[in-house]
Amino acid sequence: MRRLLPSLAALALVGASLTPEAAAQEVKFKVEFDKPDYEMLQTPKFTVQGTKDKRFTPKEWLNVEVKFKVESNSSKVHFLEAITFKYYIVLNARDAEGKSKMLAADVNHVNVPLNEDIYSSCYVSPSALAVLLDKESSQVSQNDVLAVAVDAVLDGERIGVKTAGKGSGEWWEKLPPISGKILTKNQTPFHVMWWDRYAEVQAK
Repeated sequence: MRRLLPSLAALALVGASLTPEAAAQEVKFKVEFDKPDYEMLQTPKFTVQGTKDKRFTPKEWLNVEVKFKVESNSSKVHFLEAITFKYYIVLNARDAEGKSKMLAADVNHVNVPLNEDIYSSCYVSPSALAVLLDKESSQVSQNDVLAVAVDAVLDGERIGVKTAGKGSGEWWEKLPPISGKILTKNQTPFHVMWWDRYAEVQAK
């Protein structure tokens, strides 16, 4: 995985539903988040008792994640109700109009604990990558990812954007988004792994 230096904190001042104990002051949140990292991960294998062990050859998933931390000015508040990370992924492939293929999706997190490092993540399946890149799954690699951007939204307000890879400016605003290809962790074979590392994903 590429290690990228943390960026400057993004600040967001938002109101929250106050408990009786916190009613004396307006609750405000400060959110810090790093630049995104991305890598290829093989489909995990599990050993399960009571059923037949079926063999398969693991393929490569694209995994994108970003570390973040939420703080509050109130000692009475211990969780942030919701935050959204908008993911944009540009692949080394072009559409029929000659534009780079860009995947886009929102990942909505809820019940985010305060004052601890936690992660948001998303995935693209081996089959989706093969179709988008017009390659066999075995030929797909991290080099097929040109750029990644994460746009964080808190209480309906953008609090900052972080990018990795090639490209300058707000390139995600210039490309047509391809939806339905990015998956949350809950939609993948990785959903039971590293559970407490990641923020809870809002159920659909």
